Amino acid sequence: MSPPRLPPPTEPIQKRCNAPYLFPRAQSTVLPDPSAFFSPNLLSNPLPTNSFFQNFVLKNGDQPEYLHPYLVKSSSSSLSLCYPSRFSNSAFLYQIFNADLTISAPGETSQASQKSHVISSFNDLSVTLDIPSSNLRFFLVRGSPFLTCSVSGNAAVSISTIHAILSFSSNSSNTKYTIKLNNNQTWLIYTSSPINFSHSLSLLNCGGFSGILRIAILPESNPEFEATLDRFSSCYPVSGDASFTKPFCLEYKWEKKGWGDLLLLAHPLHLKLLSGDVDVTVLEEFKYKSIDGDLVGVVGDSWTLKPDPVSVTWHSIKGVSEESYGEIISALSRDVAALDVAAITTTSSYFYGKLIARAARLALIAEEVCFPDVIPAIRKFLKEATEPWLDGTFNGNGFLFDDKWGGIITKQGATDTGADFGFGIYNDHHFHLGPSTDNDPSPPRRRWRPPPYPRCQGREPPPPPSPTLMSTPSLPYMLPAFPAGQIQPPRNPGPTPSRYDEALPRGSLPQATDHPPASPMIPGNDLRCP
Repeated sequence: MSPPRLPPPTEPIQKRCNAPYLFPRAQSTVLPDPSAFFSPNLLSNPLPTNSFFQNFVLKNGDQPEYLHPYLVKSSSSSLSLCYPSRFSNSAFLYQIFNADLTISAPGETSQASQKSHVISSFNDLSVTLDIPSSNLRFFLVRGSPFLTCSVSGNAAVSISTIHAILSFSSNSSNTKYTIKLNNNQTWLIYTSSPINFSHSLSLLNCGGFSGILRIAILPESNPEFEATLDRFSSCYPVSGDASFTKPFCLEYKWEKKGWGDLLLLAHPLHLKLLSGDVDVTVLEEFKYKSIDGDLVGVVGDSWTLKPDPVSVTWHSIKGVSEESYGEIISALSRDVAALDVAAITTTSSYFYGKLIARAARLALIAEEVCFPDVIPAIRKFLKEATEPWLDGTFNGNGFLFDDKWGGIITKQGATDTGADFGFGIYNDHHFHLGPSTDNDPSPPRRRWRPPPYPRCQGREPPPPPSPTLMSTPSLPYMLPAFPAGQIQPPRNPGPTPSRYDEALPRGSLPQATDHPPASPMIPGNDLRCP
């Protein structure tokens, strides 16, 4: 009797690895060193690279930033405040910086004094800036009509101006001072305890002070506005967060100190979206000028902003007529058959990414017209085209982990600020990689079927990555970007739009467009097109 025949060998089962994906490390020669301006305790986490305070951490850190309603500049161990005027012509509008008031505290001369400032904390709506050579800490909060400074150690305080002081007076308790300048500005200074200032033509001096110092301009020298500033001068914000905790809802929450209610300023869009569900009071007549329109006073330490809901869908907005299915499927089959990774000649992360995105769009079209047969070929193309960028095997470029700022840059961008439209200095990452996508909230369509390929269903944002732990799914959530305008790359033509831009209803799919040029940024000035 012959022995039983053995079954044919089976292919080994490949177990899916759950270990986090590690990008190859970058050795950038063009990125600035963040340790020059960030506190050491912040350097172990990813750092913001497209923040409202970016000028404080680039180059010498001495260019102004606009915090609504003031331009603020830190340099030479001092901080300058400006209520800006504007210049405009037919091409652009920008704000002019003049050091209306400069706050400093003459301190010891040491190596620490060579650093103009250090950022000790930051969040969505505020940044805390310390002056190492003195005992000054500034709570810079967006939209605050007051500049708030904490003075410790009974430090000497000086406040200077480039203008002439026409008059200088105080209240009976020496906790409020009024300064009138020869440029028609009136400034108010509030202190948490009595302070004795002496003054000359353009300088105020105090021998020693510990406590909170707040400074605000009096718009149009209006006495009614002065009463409002007096009323809310004792409550100050030290930080502020923006959070998306509910659908179609943005919440602003500030941490405050002192006593009383918190006064902040809202620009026109805030006022339009401000919900009546929260306990806030809008002071419609209390206004500051800004480049974004009038800023109006709002009393309250928590805002809820509610825009009109907009449905975000996977498929075309109006759907596709079934009569067109045959024509679309025929064109779809030809384009999928033409997919070939070897035929891609560009090494640019932007233009390569557009080709990958267009191929991925073919899968969405296939699903919408109920033709899943081509999707395996599309997935194979996407896998072969994408993975070399992630594992370092792509010839000529690839994604690398930068442990200085805690984000992703490209191999070409690591040595050239102009490569990949400035990707190596965190410029325009959203153009190259695209935003993250969440659930489709739209109702099921007729003849809808479960997707034949994976989707990101209700994924929660992962925790911030570390230099040794960075998984691929976290990519859309943590990639930072330097302000557009750090570089001025040449404008290159993008790929020709796909025929599917015309085959599907207008507006159903994103149009292929050229990469928008980075607009030149005038340091310290906020640009707007009229």
